[in-house]
Amino acid sequence: MDVTVSNPPRTFRPAGPRTVVLKDCARIVLEPDEQVTFHALSGAQYDVVRKDWGYYATPSLNGRLPQLGLRPVLVSSAQGKYYIMLVEPDRKEDFERYLEAQCLRVVTWLDDGRALRHLEDMLGSDRPEPVPDAGERLTDDELRPQQCAQGKREAFLRDVERLKKRRDEFVRVDCPACGSRQSKRVFEKYTFEYRACTACRTVFMSPRPSPQAMADYYADSEDYRFWCTHVFPASEPARREKIHRPRLERIVDACRRYSVGRATLMEIGAGFGTFCSLARETGAFDRVVAVEPMPDLARACRERGLTVIDQPVEKITDERGSVDVAVAFEVIEHLFDPRVLMDQCARMIVPGGLLALTCPNGEGFDIAMLGATSGAIHPGHVNLFNPASLSLLAETCGFEVLEVGTPGRLDAEMVRKAVREGEFDISKDWFLQRVLVEQWDRLGWPFQRFLAEHGLSSHMWLVARRRETTSPLRGRNRPDSFGVDDG
Repeated sequence: MDVTVSNPPRTFRPAGPRTVVLKDCARIVLEPDEQVTFHALSGAQYDVVRKDWGYYATPSLNGRLPQLGLRPVLVSSAQGKYYIMLVEPDRKEDFERYLEAQCLRVVTWLDDGRALRHLEDMLGSDRPEPVPDAGERLTDDELRPQQCAQGKREAFLRDVERLKKRRDEFVRVDCPACGSRQSKRVFEKYTFEYRACTACRTVFMSPRPSPQAMADYYADSEDYRFWCTHVFPASEPARREKIHRPRLERIVDACRRYSVGRATLMEIGAGFGTFCSLARETGAFDRVVAVEPMPDLARACRERGLTVIDQPVEKITDERGSVDVAVAFEVIEHLFDPRVLMDQCARMIVPGGLLALTCPNGEGFDIAMLGATSGAIHPGHVNLFNPASLSLLAETCGFEVLEVGTPGRLDAEMVRKAVREGEFDISKDWFLQRVLVEQWDRLGWPFQRFLAEHGLSSHMWLVARRRETTSPLRGRNRPDSFGVDDG
């Protein structure tokens, strides 16, 4: 860096109303990647870095710059010239007097995330949609330890038999995503029928348990009790580090990218409480609320010291317009009427706030290959959306979809497991035989990443922004639901 001080400073009057005299005090020459920082007596500061292509004003307009005590603003003159100015917040009145004296006007404040997005939209900029990365390799045994498999299977089958006894309470429903009455039968499992919407391709159980039968199924579930007492504790370390920490990082990153506050995070279907605990411990949000209606799981959340609402989300009345970010991981597939969840989230989330969902992708690899034998097909999963149909549901419930992807990590392993157990035959498919059997160690994970990165995995991720005004379009299903997180 080379600095030449002008002594005495050169004085001049800028263009426009000539009431201001400026002093040119120094000449600074920077080499690439050298920085200068300007300090004000108030403590405000501003950094500029020299790059080989020009200059980089390093503080982000709607992030670090306001933290440094300056507000960026786009200003225009009567002659059609545009300027970016930096204003100390407690000197706004002085700034307004300056604008009046210089015949300038504010176009927009550039630390306002909504204004920046509006500018981007008006200019026709293509904002890329981040594709969730598959992340670190994960195995089914890490999530569902083998030593728990037999006990879990037995508990699950007892739940299924109990549900069958209430078949006279099952009701037929229309498509849970688009409301269409046109569907075709695709398969049956445990004597329960699954249909596919001919309009949006959502796969769903119909007839399905009535809202009360579904609520009783979960409240009395031996399977979920087994998850709470055996599976979740045994898999806690892997779930925390390989599932929930990446999820939290992804949520925080989305808040930064979409200029969303981090005052209140609500997890709907908090399960064992791992995600909420991590969010609270890291301080990522000022307030963390766990919504968990299952008694055993709600108790587990309380034992972690979490703030718990132990009732179905649609019965919550005191969080209207108070939530910055709501998340529901592996919940929406369980609900009698998913639209009830979406509408309630639209009521609770502040305008511009975020909703993040994960659920099975009914068009993903392992479901497409295995059909009814896929582990994703069971009586608790009554809705199997796909990226297009879940986006449609969100859009019709007052949300703008920002991201949708399939960052799954287990599809290939699940199909390989079915092959090895004799449940699925790929002997005549040389490609799958090579990837899933002959060269699994070399090709298995790269193949899984390919599925994840191209929207082909059976695990789906969606982030949507609550619109400023919501005009939800109601579906035809009954307005009752009951949520639970199965892991």
